[in-house]
Amino acid sequence: MIFVHLLVVYFVTGTPGTGKTTLGSELASRSNLTFINVGDVAKEEELYDGFDEDYQCPVLDEDRVR
Repeated sequence: MIFVHLLVVYFVTGTPGTGKTTLGSELASRSNLTFINVGDVAKEEELYDGFDEDYQCPVLDEDRVR
C-alpha cells in the first residue's frame, strides 16, 4: 500500500486591520485546519526587519520565516 501525505497551506494577505486574522481563523475552524498567525510567530521569534511608517506596522523579514 502506498500512502501520500498532501500538505495544504493557505496564505491570507492584506494591509493591517483588514480582517486577515478573523478570516484565517474562521476558515481554519470550518475546514478543520490549523491556523498559524505569522504576525504572532514573527513577534515571538523577533523576525521583523524595520517599521513601515506609512502603515504604522512592523515589516516582516520574509527570508527568516520558515
